[in-house]
Amino acid sequence: MKEALRLLNELQNTSGMNAKKRVIESGKDNKSFRQLLFYALNPFLTYKVSEKTLRGSTPYNAAITLTMTNIFEVCETLSGRKALDDAGFKDVPIITNDDVDYHKLHPGFQLNLLNAVNIAFGLPMIDALEELLRKIRPYETIKGSADAAFEKAVDLVMKGIEKSGVRGAKDGFKKAIDLMKNIPYDRSKRKPTVLIVGEYLLNFHPGANHDIELYLENNGFEIIEARMTDVIRKSYFYQAMQVKEYGIDKPLGQKVMLCITDKFFDLAHNLTDKIAKAHPLYEKAARITDLIKDSDKIFHHTFDAGEGVLIPGEIMHHAKKGCKAFVVLQPFGCLPNHIVGRGIIKKLKELYPNVQILPLDYDPDVSFANVENRLQMLIMNVKTNLENA
Repeated sequence: MKEALRLLNELQNTSGMNAKKRVIESGKDNKSFRQLLFYALNPFLTYKVSEKTLRGSTPYNAAITLTMTNIFEVCETLSGRKALDDAGFKDVPIITNDDVDYHKLHPGFQLNLLNAVNIAFGLPMIDALEELLRKIRPYETIKGSADAAFEKAVDLVMKGIEKSGVRGAKDGFKKAIDLMKNIPYDRSKRKPTVLIVGEYLLNFHPGANHDIELYLENNGFEIIEARMTDVIRKSYFYQAMQVKEYGIDKPLGQKVMLCITDKFFDLAHNLTDKIAKAHPLYEKAARITDLIKDSDKIFHHTFDAGEGVLIPGEIMHHAKKGCKAFVVLQPFGCLPNHIVGRGIIKKLKELYPNVQILPLDYDPDVSFANVENRLQMLIMNVKTNLENA
């Protein structure tokens, strides 16, 4: 592990793609290094490599500080299949949410029906735990207690799935909610809320977005995040609606699969709501069918480019609930995301003239200073508006 951490530290401090490739080529025979890269490239699995785990695996005193954010930062440019193959990692799969590996890019992994069902039921539960974490952490009375409880809660759900599938997830989730209920907090003085939406890799990838969530929280905000469940579900929802409303021709088996998948997500949401309502801060999640009632005013719910209806739908849903600040994260040059992100801001401002909407472009060379300057403008505007209210 010592050599693996040294290689990751070197990779972090190396500039240029060719230089980075040389570093990972030198470590391709190091089992620990390969394993850390594997987890870093697969966000679904990062719960297995927490910062605590990494620190506990460093049995020596060295000037190497490595967190999951560091790993994400050095690996985000390596997530392309070709970069991995060229570096000698042809056997390392990148686990995606695609149900079919059309281009044979992910050796060693096949998403089957059982995997899909476990994901469909597990994701809403994790989304619910993350919602509670974001509502509690800014107000916790014991520093670090929310994160500690959250890590244990996620492990309970994951171990439940690993042991006995959906039934295990249900039992683990009940215990997880009890854990979150025991976190001491004081929400008597509420902070302004900010919704983070956009391209989902940037949304959920702290290394890719320069840990924007923690930065805004440290600057006095309560964070609202889009839900990973909706990101996965929307692909099936669009296709089902295209078949139903426009008669798009698809094989009978695929039509049945789309219908069944949507039903599974409904069942998963209902189970999550039933258990999570035991926590006083939990609010029933808006379904895609709820979000499109508003977003259809901007573009139709069968539009399937980029994040589709999720960005306008989430913004409009939370604007109606009183949220005044929104950040839209966009990969530089991603045309679909710019259409459904930056492209809808004018219309949203017409509908909600009192909200602040900040589109943030990211590319491999964007510095945190650049991101921070724009975020500070949003922070100052929100605080000024609150003072003048």
